[in-house]
Amino acid sequence: MPGLDNTLTIHPLFVHFPIALTLVALLFEGWYWVQRKDHLRQTATSLIYLAALAAGVTALTGLLAADTLGHNSPGHDLVHVHRDIMYGYTGIMVVLALINVALARGYLPALAAQWRRYGRPVLLLMAAIVLVIGADRGGQLVFQYGTGVKPKTPPAVIHEHADQEPAPTSPEVPPGHEGHDHEH
Repeated sequence: MPGLDNTLTIHPLFVHFPIALTLVALLFEGWYWVQRKDHLRQTATSLIYLAALAAGVTALTGLLAADTLGHNSPGHDLVHVHRDIMYGYTGIMVVLALINVALARGYLPALAAQWRRYGRPVLLLMAAIVLVIGADRGGQLVFQYGTGVKPKTPPAVIHEHADQEPAPTSPEVPPGHEGHDHEH
């Protein structure tokens, strides 16, 4: 698989699960507040459990990925920032899931009602905010510093544009790219 051949670790295979699961859990939690239908809250609860599990697995693969980087690698300090933010997110999700499990037993019904009304939506929203900030730093590591991907030199692209005369070429500019700006 050519895409996976260019990654240095398996961390990229896991990162999108906690992102999607957490944001969709938040969506269902919000939808519950509009519709007040129990199946929406139950779906959000299941998604919270899955997101917490996915966050733990993703954190583990992230630690393994960080171990493959040297201290002199580009963006190394940002790796620590990303890691710490994502530890915070993972901690929030695990606490959220554990409180849900504990209160689902029905031992403290008054506390459970307050938790569902205030605590859970607020904590889920906090988790989503921390997640987005941490994911942004992860994206910055990959797209700005190339962290975790094999450096490759792209092959020279040679093509002609039908609406332009070919311009003289120089060794520094690939043929067909002189005199105009565009992206591929």
